[in-house]
Amino acid sequence: MSFRIRELRPDETYFLKEMQYYALYRPEEAEPFPKDIVDRPEIAKYYTNWGRYGDMALVAEDTATGALIGAIWGRLFSPEQAGYGFVDPHTPEIDIALKPEFRGQGIGSRLLQTFIAQAREKSIKALSLSVDRRNPALKLYKNLGFEEIGSEGNPILLLRL
Repeated sequence: MSFRIRELRPDETYFLKEMQYYALYRPEEAEPFPKDIVDRPEIAKYYTNWGRYGDMALVAEDTATGALIGAIWGRLFSPEQAGYGFVDPHTPEIDIALKPEFRGQGIGSRLLQTFIAQAREKSIKALSLSVDRRNPALKLYKNLGFEEIGSEGNPILLLRL
């Protein structure tokens, strides 16, 4: 499959809500989350009112069809808004997701590598995320320089300087 990575356009911010659902890890044996879980305030804050200071997002686009197939996005939060991967107000928390049928093809790796490079170009000193220990993506994050800096049970906090 052929794909390209590009910046999210303002008319595509709806896609972050769809991808937020896929970014929520659940073990294969678990029941699927209800679709409206992404409307809960503690989750919706990762994509609502997109375009504020510090927001960054890239999408993966199928070059044959033009369909969006994945995204990576990062957002700054204050301590009062702190999310699951909060480190400090200068470190974007990132989310990454692909439509399930496109996983395991190297698209997520390219999205993350491109995002890291763009963050570096913008002088962003670090990126953080929270990940379930059982999530296969943990290996990818560690391979690309994310290190565990904390945990509260199963989810762990990763940071890449």
